[in-house]
Amino acid sequence: MACDQRQRPRGDGVTSSGKGPQDGAGNEPARRSVIPIRDALATVEEVAAFLKVPPRTLYRWRHRGEGPPGFRVGRHLRFRWEEVEKWLAAEIRRTRK
Repeated sequence: MACDQRQRPRGDGVTSSGKGPQDGAGNEPARRSVIPIRDALATVEEVAAFLKVPPRTLYRWRHRGEGPPGFRVGRHLRFRWEEVEKWLAAEIRRTRK
């Protein structure tokens, strides 16, 4: 018997050939919408790298009520980039006085 030569998805929507998923007719389905980076949620590590501070500093600021506003998603702390930028702009204005 010959082996089945069809491509099987790996679970991430990419077949083993490296091409996107296709229906039986070889047509690619409509692409999913991509969340703009500005609307994406940021992790502690991402915000810390952006601000060039250790991640522990963000946790310390949060405990003191000083840092950029964040929120929990389950047990994970997340930030909105827009809020981080607003906080940073306010800090810059505050420290220039």
